[in-house]
Amino acid sequence: MTNKSHQARVAALSIAQMTTVVNLLHAHGQNEHAANVEAAKNAVVDIVRNELGGDALAEALKLISDELDGMGEVPAALAIRH
Repeated sequence: MTNKSHQARVAALSIAQMTTVVNLLHAHGQNEHAANVEAAKNAVVDIVRNELGGDALAEALKLISDELDGMGEVPAALAIRH
């Protein structure tokens, strides 16, 4: 894996995590915080796209998405409890 590819995958994982945080905040009525995280995520996407290229980012996001889709159900021991 090239350094550029590795950097893109790390960034894609961070972007996926930020998306999850945004969704969680919205689900709990924390819309102002969600908007701030969304703005930060968009800034990260722009930076990574400019530094590594849109194709590298798109490929990395697809790989991360495919990996997450393959996980299936979250084991009960790892689920967030209220």
